[in-house]
Amino acid sequence: MGIFVDVNADLYVADNANDRVQLFKSGQSIAITVAGDGSIQETISLVRPTGVVLDRNGHLFILDRGNHRIIKSGQYGFQCLVGCDGEGSQSNQLSNPITMNFDRTGNIFVTDTDNHRIQKYTFYENSCLGSNMMHALVFRLCYLFLFCRITYQTEYSCDSKAPCGCSQFPVVANARIVNGENAERNTLSWAVSIKIQANEGYYQCGGTIIDDSYIITAAHCVDFVRNPSDISVYAGSLHVFDGVVRSASEIHVHPYYDDQRNRNDIALLKLDRALDLSNDNLSKICLPSTVATSGEYPIAGTSLLAAGWGDKWSEGPSSTTLQQVTIQAVGAQTTYCQHIIEDPTVQLCAGIMPGGGKDTCQGDSGGPLMMFNANQTWELVGIISYGRDCAVPDYPGVYTRVTSYLEWINTTIPYTPTSPTTLTTTLPTTLPTQTTATKQTTTTVFDNSSSSIGISTSLFLSIILFLFKY
Repeated sequence: MGIFVDVNADLYVADNANDRVQLFKSGQSIAITVAGDGSIQETISLVRPTGVVLDRNGHLFILDRGNHRIIKSGQYGFQCLVGCDGEGSQSNQLSNPITMNFDRTGNIFVTDTDNHRIQKYTFYENSCLGSNMMHALVFRLCYLFLFCRITYQTEYSCDSKAPCGCSQFPVVANARIVNGENAERNTLSWAVSIKIQANEGYYQCGGTIIDDSYIITAAHCVDFVRNPSDISVYAGSLHVFDGVVRSASEIHVHPYYDDQRNRNDIALLKLDRALDLSNDNLSKICLPSTVATSGEYPIAGTSLLAAGWGDKWSEGPSSTTLQQVTIQAVGAQTTYCQHIIEDPTVQLCAGIMPGGGKDTCQGDSGGPLMMFNANQTWELVGIISYGRDCAVPDYPGVYTRVTSYLEWINTTIPYTPTSPTTLTTTLPTTLPTQTTATKQTTTTVFDNSSSSIGISTSLFLSIILFLFKY
């Protein structure tokens, strides 16, 4: 936690655990949140801030440790100064920065911990973010650039007539978010939070609606649960353990689940009552088509979206609001995947390699890994299974490969027992059809998302007037 006291004896505190910066006015014991979670006008998200400095012009500099960057307040909100392109080892990147200091000329010195170095960033008086602009037009052009950069986003508009894989509103992913971001209401309406009673407490997992009566999740979440009613499923809300509540009436763990090698880490939960999928807050995701099971699917480099309420970082606090993160499929034959995956025929890797910085974490297990397909719908390609810590360089997350289990899913769902119980599915005479991950296919992947700066006509005209009004 970093603190800073200004000339008025006002105290600024980097509240690390609560992802915010607090201001204690001189002589007052009640704080004002000036940045991060709970701020009056929340314009930027913080993750574990550790440093805060106020310069002579009243600009607030924050060392946003969890996002591996330095941000600065200004007339138009917070702007990224250093680390704007994510975690890394390049000169304009940081990895787990701990402390930040200024010299008398305004140069910034940062302890860049995981890169084992101290970085110096030189202050330029006439730069876009300098305090004295030599020319008003230069400043305005710089501001326009920053505005466009900050609001760059990708929108996935799905087919509203599709029977699955489309919620009420399109998914919008902000490209500049480093770790994760809050999901928007009714965009991932198939994501559910699962509370499992254990001893005198509980633990959480994620899951996905694939049918009005069935949830798909990870086997390791429910393998040892003997009473299905110990499992509560919460659907239709962005908040953990909120919304429509159902209990499990059946637990179907894959018959070949191997907890030692994490193979076949997949399970189905039948709900005690069906969900009303005509409700705008609820929808089901699509499963991959059987045609997609030949070769490695999704192919390496495909953009994927993961979601959950898990820890914000390794051994950190869990999120109370559904988070989404954009990552990429990592080829099974890459060294990154090979040194963590157990069986590429039934598992796949995904992350941002080699730098890491985006990942799922503890508490996300069982949640969805999704792909936006050529039919303009979201399909479930993976189930969050395991990883090495969270978002570390060179280690992608590992997911259960859904295309390997389509036959098992389709044969399991129709089965209806006479009473609630934990089911041991009859073993088939042969193993389920599995995806061969050693073959890289040339399947064409369609990206039906739309990238935009999001500037309306009126806003664009306002910016033009702003630029040339002296």
